[in-house]
Amino acid sequence: MGIKPDQSVWAWGRNGYGRFGDGSTATKTAPVLISAGYWGAASAGAAFVTSINSDESLWSWGSNSSGQLGDGTTSSKSMPIKIGSDNWSSTDAGWTHTAAIKNDGTLWSWGINFRGQLGDGSSEERHSPVMIDSSSWAQVSAGMRNTMAIKSDGTLWGWGQNSTGQLADGTGGPDQLTPIQIIPGTWQYVSNGYLYTMAIRGDGTLWGWGYNLNAQLGDGTSWTERYSPVLINSDS
Repeated sequence: MGIKPDQSVWAWGRNGYGRFGDGSTATKTAPVLISAGYWGAASAGAAFVTSINSDESLWSWGSNSSGQLGDGTTSSKSMPIKIGSDNWSSTDAGWTHTAAIKNDGTLWSWGINFRGQLGDGSSEERHSPVMIDSSSWAQVSAGMRNTMAIKSDGTLWGWGQNSTGQLADGTGGPDQLTPIQIIPGTWQYVSNGYLYTMAIRGDGTLWGWGYNLNAQLGDGTSWTERYSPVLINSDS
């Protein structure tokens, strides 16, 4: 998925479950226009998309087997559907769950939850957005089975699966069902990959942790999981 400077949405690749939102399931081998409307952000999950329109409304489409679209159902949608009537500032699609931040800074999530990736203290699947924390949050990244987020004060938090150290609490487990502050210091950006995490500190340095079978951390090693953050690059 991609957004052009004119805020039109484009997509390409496999289109199973209607994940492109164009009403079809046909594969696209080159970018095709999905919507000429004004979209401010779009995030693609395993087979679904969550997006925020320029009017700050939240929309989603594609696979919905675990309620990851947030419309209260488990029926897939091949066209964008509006989720509620609230205003949102950011959203991110994980494997089969979604995390998002409202304009008031509160943190919400929905979808599959068998490893605690929603952060609501349970392992129950949620088909509509549930509030996880009423504090002020700046950024959130939904991973495969975990979620990481940064509060407005720059503190970094994580929850969900931790078997490969993706929460960076130094243990490699157990799963965490609610957000825990896992790394001291100030952080400005975090992004989840497949069972691993990359993040940028407030000083601009790049750090990584978690699964590292194929050297995805970039620390010069492979087959070495990292349960705590390792410095990848000191350039700012």
